[in-house]
Amino acid sequence: MNHKGITKMMVSILILVLILATGLFLYFFFFGPPVEEAECGLGINWKILSVAGQEDFCYNQQKQELRFTVENGVTAPLIGVYVKIGDKDDYLENIIEPAGVFIGKAPFKGQISLIKLFPVIDFEGEAVACLDEVIERTNLRNCS
Repeated sequence: MNHKGITKMMVSILILVLILATGLFLYFFFFGPPVEEAECGLGINWKILSVAGQEDFCYNQQKQELRFTVENGVTAPLIGVYVKIGDKDDYLENIIEPAGVFIGKAPFKGQISLIKLFPVIDFEGEAVACLDEVIERTNLRNCS
């Protein structure tokens, strides 16, 4: 038998591969994190700023936004803060110099269970969230 051309099985496999590749591209383009995530190992030592003995980390129910103030360590400048609230995420882009302060506001509606803040550094021209410097909070006070 001398068969020429593409068989039905070859067409099926080709279509399946194209559908899979398109699905992966769309997933990472639309649903991937806004910044890359990595272990930085820089020892940034950033923290939530305390004002009058109380951390400036609260939720404003009227405006439906998370408000916080972070103080950068002296190791490296940051190019922003990556905020994860449950399954929602937000990237607040702002230069924070070493020993500098940043007041962040992240809009959020709904029940807040776990909040994670990650410092974002510039690594070879890419924004990278440092997973080893996470600040986590579960209990929030109301902003006054």
